[in-house]
Amino acid sequence: MRTLLQAPLQASLGTACVLSAPILVAWAATADRVAFAPRVGSELERTVKTRMTLELQTVETTVDGEGDHGRPEIGITLAWDRGLVVTDRFDAMRYGAPAKLRRSYDTIEASSSHTLEIGPETEEGESSGSSPLQDSVVLFEWNEEEQEYERTFEADGPSELLPGLVEDVDLRALVPGDEVAEGAEWTVDAAAFLALLLPGGELGLEHEASEHERRPEAVMFGVGPEICVDPAYLVGEPDDASSVKAKYTGAREVDGGRVGVVQVRFEITSTRDAQQTLQAFADELDEAEIDVSVGALELGLNGEAELLWDLEAGRLAGFDWTANATVVVERVAQVAMGAREAELETDLTFTGEISQSITVEVP
Repeated sequence: MRTLLQAPLQASLGTACVLSAPILVAWAATADRVAFAPRVGSELERTVKTRMTLELQTVETTVDGEGDHGRPEIGITLAWDRGLVVTDRFDAMRYGAPAKLRRSYDTIEASSSHTLEIGPETEEGESSGSSPLQDSVVLFEWNEEEQEYERTFEADGPSELLPGLVEDVDLRALVPGDEVAEGAEWTVDAAAFLALLLPGGELGLEHEASEHERRPEAVMFGVGPEICVDPAYLVGEPDDASSVKAKYTGAREVDGGRVGVVQVRFEITSTRDAQQTLQAFADELDEAEIDVSVGALELGLNGEAELLWDLEAGRLAGFDWTANATVVVERVAQVAMGAREAELETDLTFTGEISQSITVEVP
């Protein structure tokens, strides 16, 4: 079964090239080969750390098309961290990608915290996340006829998670996969960049929240930290105006080795249907019946990244990026409380920052 996120992830991070041909603007410069070609039998450990902080900036509400109608003052700050450590062994290679890959999921963890202020009262909460994939080993084998990876567990594991796993954590979609001269520029598919928020795909994170009282006012107006507790809630389809530009700035010495440097600038806006997410949140309230008819989540990212490529080993050496983030949540719901019914429209705007780092080591 293909999930909402799986299709763009597979399309973005598959082996099909998502880059336009590099525009070589420095013909006289010496070209470097920035392509994925690790040695068969080699192993790599990748550590991915992702962090987001957001603060609620505005809440706009209407009741049956009219003004705020006594909505209390609301404030939200939230943060989440996500960590992933995988060890890969490349058992066979095809051109520019593994043909057979053995991946152990050494660490999968997440945590979040929030502060919710409604009028004079403040609520604080936190949650932690884990995955049943932890300590599992998954085998990825390329099926040439189907043009996709077959995924199986080396031993036992949660088979329902296999379709959501993505093989590429080496950011192949961001590099040209060929020789490139200093100063060359190319365009990266925006969906491929957004997929960085879900390294390795959908890992089945299960969140355990600290117990805290659910404020009816928060649920009534569609306000709650759950809407932004996990990056899976945020990733949607990028619009046509989204732009991700990469530039090769040449090679430099790092820890005694020669690495190529790719600078990336991005400005992305994506939207996803959040009706089911917001309905599940509304269903927690016993004091009223809430029927969410429209739910949408918009994510805006604007920032820069630096990618380091091990030119001798033919693989990722490191990656860091930081972005200013805007999250807009729109909800239209029919609310029934006792004998009163009304249509409640709510628009929430959060701003903050998202950052990510990827480090690579040879076990």
